[in-house]
Amino acid sequence: MEKKLNQFKNPPRPVQPVTPDRDWEFIKRCWSPRLPRNRPSAQDILSFCEDKPEQLLQPRCVPCCCRALLACLICYRSPAPVINVVLFGALGCGKSSIINLLDGKPIAQVSADVDPCTTQPQSYQISMGGKRFQLWDTMGFGLAEGATDRLLPYKQAHTVLRNLADGVNTILLCVRKDGIFASLGSLYRLINDAFYGGRAPIAFVVTHFDTPDEGWWERNHDTITQKTDIPVHSIPHACITTVQTGRDQSKLGLETLLENYATTLAPIFLPSSVTTASLVSARCGLSSQEAAVLAKNLSKPCPANVVFFGSTGAGKSSVINLIAGRTIAEVSSGRDVCTLDSRSYKIDIGMRQFQIWDTVGFGSPHDTRATESATQLIRSLSGQGGIDLIVFIKRSGRLTPSELSCYRLCEEVLCGGQVPVALVVTHLESYNPMEKWWETNGNDLLKLLRGNVIGRTCITSYMCMSGVQEEPWFSDKLEESRLSVRALLEDCVSFRSTLAK
Repeated sequence: MEKKLNQFKNPPRPVQPVTPDRDWEFIKRCWSPRLPRNRPSAQDILSFCEDKPEQLLQPRCVPCCCRALLACLICYRSPAPVINVVLFGALGCGKSSIINLLDGKPIAQVSADVDPCTTQPQSYQISMGGKRFQLWDTMGFGLAEGATDRLLPYKQAHTVLRNLADGVNTILLCVRKDGIFASLGSLYRLINDAFYGGRAPIAFVVTHFDTPDEGWWERNHDTITQKTDIPVHSIPHACITTVQTGRDQSKLGLETLLENYATTLAPIFLPSSVTTASLVSARCGLSSQEAAVLAKNLSKPCPANVVFFGSTGAGKSSVINLIAGRTIAEVSSGRDVCTLDSRSYKIDIGMRQFQIWDTVGFGSPHDTRATESATQLIRSLSGQGGIDLIVFIKRSGRLTPSELSCYRLCEEVLCGGQVPVALVVTHLESYNPMEKWWETNGNDLLKLLRGNVIGRTCITSYMCMSGVQEEPWFSDKLEESRLSVRALLEDCVSFRSTLAK
């Protein structure tokens, strides 16, 4: 039973004992996957069972009520919350090695010298003590050979912290034993003072010991404070080595640090207040010119990442043009593929900027390319703050096997059911009103999709595809569609942001 429910395979209605229609409808509501608003509450389940005391005493009737209880327990059972741990440090401090040490195998690329091996944020999920940790590896601070933007690590650090929808539980400042300089204090103050207003959950990891030496930190309190101006006495820490001798002891020290610190703190979100140039300049070791550039960059709102998926011919590119109010995405005159790789378009909607990603259509000879492109895009966006919304573009008509496969690949497999979905049904220019299509087909479509759908709209984008001037009444439909899709994106992204707080 449990195995079937976990695989979204609902058992058939039992013949014996006879299950009343009302009871069976209640049980089916319990199976609504990942849609809590459609499932009964715990109190509803309790009342359901309390209304049947005599039946519960009859062994032959127990499965009926237990089925409902089991279904709700499974559907309501959510994975353990992810504990976000972000690693920062100078080039060559060993952030990637720390991740490999914690996981027990080489999952993060490491460099043999101080040349950067992490140029984009990378996330790695590991389990420790029955808890899930999301470890974020970031670009090292310092001027790498050939680097043209000294402020890039600063910008990236702010972006990673700002885009963590679940907040950050702990920030690990990693430093070599021989790297205790004023620059470490500048990095500490950047994150603690400029980013978090003195509230950052920071712990230190000191690396490159020959053997683990926890006493080193206490013996060098005064020296560290003198060189960095950091109040180190009360800051959690671990002194480790990543070489073979002492690895087990070092791993235990890191696990203890995270268990005692990261798991005991509520996640903290980056404040919305703007970091000022004077604060950055005064506390973070940057020149006034650099501080002004950085503060201006940090004050920019982060675009919401919205990914459009759908079958070839559904009209993804046309919907993008509809939203923008002009032709910015190439469209096809038929069902031929016009998008052969993922492309992004920045569009301002209301007070928010959206980064909308057009993807390769499914259901064509390019299906392999579509899958590879989708996988690469989602992995890339996951390392840069994640995806705010999936928009599934569906052409009017029955849900085809290709469309269903595309939806399940993107929503369930690649995004693990963790990203909300909006549904846009296109090619409804012949319906008046266009919402009439939903009245006839909407419920059946949602049952087949059985996913995290939080919003939908029915539209036409025909003019964007053809470029032909239409009758005035048709222009009204296009404008109605444009406003409807723009409102859908605003509402769904605002809904996700509200959940994240």
